Amino acid sequence: MRKVKVYIALLLSLALVSLTACGAKTSAEETEENVVEVDFGNLTYGGTVSEPVQSVIENNSSSEAPAEEKEEAASSAAEKKVNPTKTVQGIPVSESWFDDCVFMGDSLTVGLSYYNDLTGDLGNAEFICSAGLGWGNSQWDLYDENEVHPMYNGQKVLLEDAVVLTGANKAIIGLGMNDLGIYGVDATLENADEFIRKLRAKTPDVQIYLQTITPMIASAEYDRLNNPLIKEYDDALEIFATQHNCKFINSWAALADENGQLPFELCQDPDDLGLHLTNEGCEIWADCILKSVY
Repeated sequence: MRKVKVYIALLLSLALVSLTACGAKTSAEETEENVVEVDFGNLTYGGTVSEPVQSVIENNSSSEAPAEEKEEAASSAAEKKVNPTKTVQGIPVSESWFDDCVFMGDSLTVGLSYYNDLTGDLGNAEFICSAGLGWGNSQWDLYDENEVHPMYNGQKVLLEDAVVLTGANKAIIGLGMNDLGIYGVDATLENADEFIRKLRAKTPDVQIYLQTITPMIASAEYDRLNNPLIKEYDDALEIFATQHNCKFINSWAALADENGQLPFELCQDPDDLGLHLTNEGCEIWADCILKSVY
């Protein structure tokens, strides 16, 4: 009988260790959802974080697997790490294509501009972008106390003036991430519609390219902003682009893994917002743009 009790106690100990390793909570207080605040251009709102789901599966027979199978599994894992996303099909344009192009966008586009400063992959394109910028707040007054307007030649400017200021004939716009969690899909596209009308009123001949929102890592998702919502918006944006005579760039498809998430190794801020890209992520993004604008 004592042996049985010892055996049960051992099993319980192992179970407790497994639960702890899986991030299990050990008190009623800890089971409450975490509440976070995310700053989108000085508009702060709360949301609940979905705990990342982890599982630990112990397979006692794994040590007995043939060496060839282990080697094949390791090779497959290494291949996925090196090339976690799909290759975009298409013929890339030359760098000179971007000589009369302006990129407009939020902090993701800011990151792309830094990447282009290092590599020149997107030629001499102009970048007018700002962290926290969205379809909605890009139309606020320049002197609004919560404005996040971009700088150009040392001055705050309205994004709708970007084409006039740069003399560009092509505008590649990447906005929406900072709108989606606040306004939802429909109202975000209403803001986009209003912005494009203003842009075309000032520069009617500009060719507009609309980019999808890129995915985020799974552990950063929460109720107000997550990958299914991003995909819903991106699908709607494709229809929107056709209706507004804009070209469409599916950046999401280039960066999303098989689960519709940003691969962890391409994320520059996994412990924060979980959506900004590393240089490797920007390289994939730039390649997608090069092959999508012809």
